[in-house]
Amino acid sequence: MVTVVLAPDRPQFRTGQEPAELATHLTTVPGDAPVRHTRIVVEPRRIGIVVFVQSDGPGAAFTAVRVLCERVLRQAETLCGWALVSVAVSIP
Repeated sequence: MVTVVLAPDRPQFRTGQEPAELATHLTTVPGDAPVRHTRIVVEPRRIGIVVFVQSDGPGAAFTAVRVLCERVLRQAETLCGWALVSVAVSIP
């Protein structure tokens, strides 16, 4: 399980991003680490994402989800001006 926080890099940025729309960007991660489940909470100045990803270990999960979120930030027009604030791996 990987927990991610996205936030705007300037105070005036807000998101109109719907969780379902954002989820369409989170269906595949790089390499051989398939996404099993995502949970997304969108607030005006924060997006929390929990990704359950199958991987070879915590390091691989961390890297796959970080790369995935960086790709989402580049591709989702409504997230222009947003940045990846934190990524944390939990092992159930």
